[in-house]
Amino acid sequence: MQTGSVVFFDSKGFGFLAPDDGPEELYFHVSALPGERGKRFIAEGQKVRYELGQWRGKTVAKKVTPIEAEEEPTSETQVGNVQGN
Repeated sequence: MQTGSVVFFDSKGFGFLAPDDGPEELYFHVSALPGERGKRFIAEGQKVRYELGQWRGKTVAKKVTPIEAEEEPTSETQVGNVQGN
């Protein structure tokens, strides 16, 4: 799978993403996002994985999946690690 970042996503159901390894933005449709119909959303700037596909003779992004950011330790976790002897 390829990786990139969402540049634009419209409430009408279409968006564009910038591939990590290419200069040209790719179109994607809300149907390429995981989840139930009517509950699919992705934020601009979100890192994603996707597959390349064809639609009307153009290269588009398919199976667009958000990459979850690694959780950073909270201050509680850090304190617990310091105090837990």
